[in-house]
Amino acid sequence: MVHRSRSILPAWYAESRFLFSEALRATSDSTDSFVFGRMFKTPSNPTYRQGNLVYITFCHLEFPWDCNGVLADPPKQLAAIIKRAYSYGRQQNEHSDYERRVRPRCLVDCTLKDHESTDAIVREFVGDGFTCTRSHDAVMRLAVAGPAPSSGFAVSRLAGPDELPGLVACAARSLGYDQANDTEWLAPKLRVQLEHPEFSVFAIRDSGICAFLVLFVSDKARDLALVQVVGTLPECRRRGMATCLLQHAAGSLPSSTKVYLDAEKHMQGFYERLGFELVGNVESVECVLPE
Repeated sequence: MVHRSRSILPAWYAESRFLFSEALRATSDSTDSFVFGRMFKTPSNPTYRQGNLVYITFCHLEFPWDCNGVLADPPKQLAAIIKRAYSYGRQQNEHSDYERRVRPRCLVDCTLKDHESTDAIVREFVGDGFTCTRSHDAVMRLAVAGPAPSSGFAVSRLAGPDELPGLVACAARSLGYDQANDTEWLAPKLRVQLEHPEFSVFAIRDSGICAFLVLFVSDKARDLALVQVVGTLPECRRRGMATCLLQHAAGSLPSSTKVYLDAEKHMQGFYERLGFELVGNVESVECVLPE
């Protein structure tokens, strides 16, 4: 069912979710687009969660935004469809290693839809055995003002396969993936980001990479940018490295660029001190089929 209850999407939502979706596209092997969202598959990296999921936005977020005024519901029995799309090999025990290893997953963006509709979708996933987790993030935006001031840290842009081991080690420790024993997907994803022309990876070194930032600029909209992730090793925190990386990344862009990032609530004040402003909040539910 298609609803024409809105004439246009909020600009902050259309731009930030477009960037989020496009960054997933750039690190996934294949993408299928629908009026209600997108499906990502990455057989080369089956444990990469965001590269193997259905992202439900209830709207079309690709340029040109010819469907900006349309909200569309996903098909009925969506949970069953996702099970078949991502785990057919598990059921048949004769298909690819990818289908046996990937966990069927859906990310439902509830920001634009009424709670009754999204709750009904979540209940369907729960009824099909999925575990569902709600999250809320602040969407923040910076209007780039100019080059970064001197901070005392040397920032470099990483490129080439020789940088990968140090980057993986920094990302695993700074983001806590090593503690969760969840690092298998990290090197393949970061390799793509080092090589892909739409990504820039910046780093600060101190006897190895100790802080990094990943910036995404889609070829479809060069006046928009997304700070996808910032990480600093635990022993190097509170020294201004993340601030330096953010200022350097912003300063590397044309002055008219709008830079977005998603922030957890407790980090909102930090980004506000750097000139970011709160432009909206997104609510989502991640639905995952357990092992």
